[in-house]
Amino acid sequence: MSLRDSRYRKITTELEKRIRSGIYPRGSALPPRVELMAEFSVARATIDRCIGELRRRNLVISRHGSGTFVKDELHQPYRVAIINPHYIKYRFPESWEVKPLRHSMLKHKSDWAQLLDYDGIIWVQPESAMQPVIEYVHGHVPQVVINRTLQDEVCVSTDHRGAYYNITRERLDRLPESQVFLLQINGDSAPSIYREAGFLDACRGAQRFYEVRHMPDNFEEKLAELEKLPIVKGKPLLLISTSINNTGAVMCYARNHALEWKKDIFYSDFDNDLPDHVWGIKVTSYIQDYVALFDGAVAELERLLNGDCAGRLHTLIEARRCNGDT
Repeated sequence: MSLRDSRYRKITTELEKRIRSGIYPRGSALPPRVELMAEFSVARATIDRCIGELRRRNLVISRHGSGTFVKDELHQPYRVAIINPHYIKYRFPESWEVKPLRHSMLKHKSDWAQLLDYDGIIWVQPESAMQPVIEYVHGHVPQVVINRTLQDEVCVSTDHRGAYYNITRERLDRLPESQVFLLQINGDSAPSIYREAGFLDACRGAQRFYEVRHMPDNFEEKLAELEKLPIVKGKPLLLISTSINNTGAVMCYARNHALEWKKDIFYSDFDNDLPDHVWGIKVTSYIQDYVALFDGAVAELERLLNGDCAGRLHTLIEARRCNGDT
């Protein structure tokens, strides 16, 4: 242990002792950082680290613009921010008070300080634009970052907009006479929005006419929607789907109309980067296991909050894979 680490731990222990003994009463403000710097003859970075450790031990809370305060109840719930929450059902410890935040709420640097008010943070596959925010928080609040990609492997949750641009543009260039349709799912999930944006970028860039068809959730209703597609002899259908959930309906539609794959009808879902074909459909062989990823992040943050990770305040959860069902 370095001398600096030893000093930081001694100061943290002393401050905790003062809190638990009532020298710093519950609900009261800690002395300003400049006073603590002078008392312990250390730099501000050391005091910041000590206060961060006290937050991690659930003893104090920092309020932006007001200071750091001893918690009214030393065992009150941890305040945890989940940034960019996904559509899966999350499972949280009962001792957490959870606040979902979007990337859009952190666009400006003046918004970043609000994160210092939390006891812990989980970043759910953050965009690269969030890296400066992660670095800003680093060392102050325990945070866990769920990685976006599997190294050296294609994954359906990597770059939705870019992947769908490439899928669409490749097919447009190969099929100049095709009728182009985007099969959009209901809802406003981020992947679906990015996929539609990639499709539109490609069509506009290629100066091709297109239609967006909003697909229902029910299978029979999907088929009914597909029946509205025009079939012009000599012009193949080019269908790009924003969801794997449309695949079965497209297959039945093609069968019902005796359409030949890769001649009368072309269809893509997901990345289109792997070489395997299923009846003319290029798909990835797996997707990210979001449940396993998130459960791992929750468990890791719980360890950080409980002080079981040797002073670490930042952890990266690597992507995990599971088989797809196309």
